[in-house]
Amino acid sequence: NNVWSDSYRGPRIQSLYIGNCDMANTITIDRMFYYYAYNLKSLHWPNANFQSLTNATSALYNTRGLSNLNLANWNMPKLTGDLPLSGNFASLTNVNVANWNAPNATSAYRLFNSSTKLTTLDLSSWNVPKISNWAYSFAYCPNLTALTLNCNIAAMENLAYMFYNTTKLPECPLNLYSLANNPNLKDVSWLFFNQKNWTQNLDALANWNLSNVTYINGMFRNGPMLTNADIFRNWDLQN
Repeated sequence: NNVWSDSYRGPRIQSLYIGNCDMANTITIDRMFYYYAYNLKSLHWPNANFQSLTNATSALYNTRGLSNLNLANWNMPKLTGDLPLSGNFASLTNVNVANWNAPNATSAYRLFNSSTKLTTLDLSSWNVPKISNWAYSFAYCPNLTALTLNCNIAAMENLAYMFYNTTKLPECPLNLYSLANNPNLKDVSWLFFNQKNWTQNLDALANWNLSNVTYINGMFRNGPMLTNADIFRNWDLQN
């Protein structure tokens, strides 16, 4: 089994193309491009078939010089825990992560957090049905105007700071009806913070099941305009 931990931390690498590389026996790529690869500007590594991968924590984190990223068609059937991306992509403008298959991954924590130049992001082709932790996944993306998700809302538990200070989205990318009927939610703190541009009707949240939620602080602070106070009337806050 192959281990690729900390394998590209050299500060001099600026452009990297990985093709036709047999990754079938690779079990970990944690911290592969972690922090010290700060001069990396372009990474092209599509069609990676990680048949044995179980650990990808912070594989790409704080690569703040990275502007072009192509990781399309990654297959990670055994990956559990964190997805490979951990945010702080301060220069990222072009990204292709289409068709990711990670059916057993459970966390998208800090996924594109602090991608301050990113304007559009399409994750509609992802297969990630077990992701429960979306905390900070799209926080601090001040120029993001279009976000398309394909996620299993019923599996969500932690949505804390998910869109925190990502203020140019025209509406919530999540289906509010599905969100309101998810009994597994535990943390929705600061979920809608500073979303003054959202124009969609929030009446779908009128019967929100929050019976297992323990943190709701700051959820609507500086957020969407609430025109109907009755939206809170039937909330289940028994815990």
